[in-house]
Amino acid sequence: MSNRLWQKPKLHNDEDLSIERRANWLDLFYDLVFVIIIAELSHYLSSHTASESILNFILLFIPLWWFWIVGNYYSERFETTDISFRLTNILQMFVVVVLAVFIHKGFNDGYVGIALAYCCGRFIHQILWIRAGIFVKPFRPVSIIFTFGFGSAIIIYLLSVFVFPQYRMALWITGIVIELITPMTSLSIQAKLPRLSTSKRPERFGLFVIIVLGETIFSVFRGIAESKVLTIQLMGIGFLGLLIVVSFWWIYFDFVAHKKTRRNVWWSLIWGYLHCPLLGGITVTGSGLLHVLAKPDELTPNAGSLLIFTGVAIFLVCIGMIEITKEDRSKNKIIYCINI
Repeated sequence: MSNRLWQKPKLHNDEDLSIERRANWLDLFYDLVFVIIIAELSHYLSSHTASESILNFILLFIPLWWFWIVGNYYSERFETTDISFRLTNILQMFVVVVLAVFIHKGFNDGYVGIALAYCCGRFIHQILWIRAGIFVKPFRPVSIIFTFGFGSAIIIYLLSVFVFPQYRMALWITGIVIELITPMTSLSIQAKLPRLSTSKRPERFGLFVIIVLGETIFSVFRGIAESKVLTIQLMGIGFLGLLIVVSFWWIYFDFVAHKKTRRNVWWSLIWGYLHCPLLGGITVTGSGLLHVLAKPDELTPNAGSLLIFTGVAIFLVCIGMIEITKEDRSKNKIIYCINI
């Protein structure tokens, strides 16, 4: 009974044993809640296209993505089948829902709620890192780095709540930078740990891409549904928007998702980090489509068109950079040519 309620974390070494891992129902449920907050961010950007609002979108999207990737990394390393593991995931989901409530208001009106909710979620992660360090000796040095690095960022986020509004942005950016840099300082230690899964990990990232693509499709239909008059022009714009989303799906899952990342831990890190601007590019595209569909009579280039161009460009650049992180396929190409 106690084994069902609580289990000690232990490092997964399925990749070293050539065992395939797959996303489970809890993973899918956990990812699903991010639909809400991505929808809120997309709608926020569509309604606020000024330069300051775009910066706010970026500074909100990065922590959102980071929250997901940290939870994903812990699950990749220490996933268990006990109830305590489920409960910690459910608590993280509650945090995401609370974040979605305040993100709708943006930095100006919702900053305190955003910062406090985010810190609560990251505190849950801190408990998990400390727990892993206690029970898994090989991971302990990484746990110490994560605890102090991420802990420093959490303190900075909390401090930003109590300073004057004009200083909050600087502290928020500082916290983000510390969080992004912290894992880099542990890569030499992580290189000695069991390799990350080349089956489940890409699958989880692919599922998250699907979620963001789904939200982009929803933006197209939302824009059409909110229009007062259904015209051929409006339907044409919506159709072209869906073609963009289909193209995103086709490119990612045919040329990125199924290829293995190079074994070096740096390549693995870069591969994961590049998904942040890639997912951001998809979200920006969806926001642009919603903006354009809301104002179909504006034939001249507007903010919505600029968002679409920017989102597509970011996506394509990230696809090209992610391709560099993949294993070299030149030998396979040579063999293929010889066979022909």
